[in-house]
Amino acid sequence: MDALKNVGYEDVSRRLVNEQLSLLNEQTDLLVDQAPVMMHVADQESKIVEVNHRWLMEMGYRKEEVVGRTWTEFLTAESRTRILAIVMPLCLQVGRVRSVGVDFVRRDSRVIHRLFDGDRDATTSGKGYRYAV
Repeated sequence: MDALKNVGYEDVSRRLVNEQLSLLNEQTDLLVDQAPVMMHVADQESKIVEVNHRWLMEMGYRKEEVVGRTWTEFLTAESRTRILAIVMPLCLQVGRVRSVGVDFVRRDSRVIHRLFDGDRDATTSGKGYRYAV
């Protein structure tokens, strides 16, 4: 009988923990989307898997136009070369980079200068990257 009580308690506890994690994930997503900085998440191939509202507004795109594209496509040739040759290998090696100057090309072809921060995303066991610009 006690064993049955414990199983029921474990099921309820697991369900509550999962509900709390789900709520926390929703709150985190909302916070990131409303952050006052440009942010995107890219996979190991540098393809954008998530992008926040500020990034879209600053760059002049809709989400469906950028998800699946490599984020370096949106850089000037000079910034792209530096990011791919120096910054990304450093981020991969040490887990993060901070305040790297990069030039993005907006949809209207205007170039905007931003400071780039990159982190290997611990939630994906090093398989993805999170960037703030």
